Order: sequence, then structure tokens, then C-alpha cells
Amino acid sequence: MTTGKIFWQLLKTELLFVRKNFFDNFINMFIWATCTLLINVHVLKRLGLQQNYDDLFIGGLIVAGIGFQIFAHIFKHVADFSGEKHIDYYLTLPISNYLVLIKSVCAYMVDGFIFGILALFICKMMLLDNMILSNISILHFLIALILTSAFFGCFTLFLVSICQNPGSIGNIFPRIIFPLWFVGGFAFPWETLYHTVPILGLLNLLNPYTYMTEMLRVATVGQQNFLPFWPSVLMLVLITFMTGYLGIKKIKKRLDFI
Repeated sequence: MTTGKIFWQLLKTELLFVRKNFFDNFINMFIWATCTLLINVHVLKRLGLQQNYDDLFIGGLIVAGIGFQIFAHIFKHVADFSGEKHIDYYLTLPISNYLVLIKSVCAYMVDGFIFGILALFICKMMLLDNMILSNISILHFLIALILTSAFFGCFTLFLVSICQNPGSIGNIFPRIIFPLWFVGGFAFPWETLYHTVPILGLLNLLNPYTYMTEMLRVATVGQQNFLPFWPSVLMLVLITFMTGYLGIKKIKKRLDFI
């Protein structure tokens, strides 16, 4: 069997787990997204939020939805590395050990892409006429969605590499994920952060969440005053490759494969 066929079989096996948990994950996404939109877009507007806040919030919600969906895979890998180590079987197959890890990233990309589309539909359902579908650039949206899913796939691998055991997973969200997500433009554009706290705005140019949220805002409502789309694409690609490289390198050292 060729390397390509083995990789495809491994990927299909990984996707079976994605399909198996799809309905439960969709319910989780639906509850979280509808509650978030209800409060942030409808309730908080009565406290003085600007009227176009709907447009700003779509990109942030889609990014968060994809991230939370893919991050759910962290526990599975950490538990396996620390316990039964099914990964050892995959490493005996006649295929590059790096491809064994890359197939997980590809599966996560598919998972994230699907739930990114679902998040967009939930936004439309909740915002109704406040979300104008004709403003969406299909090309920009697909590019942003694919790159966002790719980043989270690689970032998940990196987070797995730094978790020594299942007990350490609890430190990942408050120490790493939450600061990057919350400061990375979930509920506000980068320009607002820069004009309010310039130093934090400049530092946030190192935050991948900044580029993902800005790209999706450009894709769903137009360029406006967001970061330019194509430079954001370039930066996210660079960060994704760096994150994936570090994650694979650390897992390679941890599992001691060649």
C-alpha cells in the first residue's frame, strides 16, 4: 500500500471520530453561540454599544467557535500519550511518522471548517436582517476559514506537546487560550485596541487571533478599518507553520521517534 493510501485511511479513521461526535458538538456550538449572540448583540446594545456591533461580532464568534471545537481534541491526544499510547501503533506503519501527526491536523481542519460554516448560519439565524449576506466575499471567507482551521489544527498539536499529562490540561485555557482569544479581538477590532492602548495594540500583532478575527471581519462585512486582508493572510500562514513545526518537533522529542 502506498504512502498516500495509508495516509488517506488514517485520515478517514480520524474523521470517523469527528462524525461520531458531530451531533453533540453541534448542540454545544448552538447553545454557546446563541447565548453569546443574544447577550452581546441584543442585550448589551441597550447599554450603549454602537449599532454596527453586529458586524464586528460575527468574525470573533466564528473564530472562537472553530477554536473551541478543535481544542476539544487536546484531551484525547494527551490521554493517549500518557496512557494506552495507541500512537505507538501508528508509528509502526510504513509511513512517515510526521505524516501520522499531520493527518490529525488535517482532520482538525475539516472539523473546524464545518463548524465555521455552521457558526455563520447561526449568526444569520440570530441576527436576521442585521446580517447582510450580500456583504460576504465567498473567496475571502473560504480563505479565512481554511487558514483559521489550519492554524487551530497546528496550535492544538503544539498545546498537546506541552501538556505532560491530562491533569495539566486545565492550565492551558486560563494561561494560554483565554488571553490570546480575549485580547485578540473577539469583541473589538484591532484598530480600536491600538488607539486605546497603543502598546497592547502593537503587541497584539504577534497574536494569531488578531489576524483570524480581522480576516473574517473583512470577509463578512468588507475591508472598512480592519487590518488589510492579504498581509493578515501572510502573517497567519507564517505563524501557522511555525506553530506546527514547534508542535511536531516537541512531540517527536517526547515520543522519541525518528
